[in-house]
Amino acid sequence: GIHLDGFCDVCDALSSHQSRERKLEILKDSHTGAFAIICCGLYLLVFFAAWCEAAPAGGAALALALGPAFSRSLSNARGTGLLATFTGPMDAVKARGVLAAWAVLTGGAMVAADVRTGLAALAGAGLACVYYVVTARRQFGGVTGDLAGFFLQLCELGMVLCAAVGQRLEVLL
Repeated sequence: GIHLDGFCDVCDALSSHQSRERKLEILKDSHTGAFAIICCGLYLLVFFAAWCEAAPAGGAALALALGPAFSRSLSNARGTGLLATFTGPMDAVKARGVLAAWAVLTGGAMVAADVRTGLAALAGAGLACVYYVVTARRQFGGVTGDLAGFFLQLCELGMVLCAAVGQRLEVLL
C-alpha cells in the first residue's frame, strides 16, 4: 500500500503543472487529490486487465512472480522520509553492488524460467525505468520515497503489460 500511496502522490504532483518546489510540497501533503484517485483507479483497472491477458502458467508464472523482486533491485531512493530511515546507514557503494547483483540474479531467473515472457517483462521494466529517471530529474530534481513507490508501481505494471504483449506476439507468429 505504501508504494501505491507514493504513486498517487506523484500523480497528484505531476497533474498540478506547478513549479518543482510546489510539486515537492504536494508530495509531502497527506491529502489525496482528485488526480490521485483517478490515476489509482485507472492503474488498478489496467493492472488487472494486463494480468487477465497474461498467461501466467509454468515458467511464465515464475518469470512474472519474480517481477516484484526485480523491480525492487532497480529502486534506490535516498534523502529524507521513511525510506531514508532504513537506507541512511547503508554504504551507498555496497548497497548499489547488492542491488546490481540482485537485478542480475532475478532478471536472469526470469529469462531462464521463460525466455519470451522474461525478456518482455525486462523490456517493460526498462521502459518504466527510463521514464522514471527522466521524470524524477526533470519534474522533481531527484528521487524521493514517493517517487520510488511511483516507480515500483509503474515497473510492475510495465512488466506485466509487456509480458502479455510478448505472449500475444508469440501466438501471432
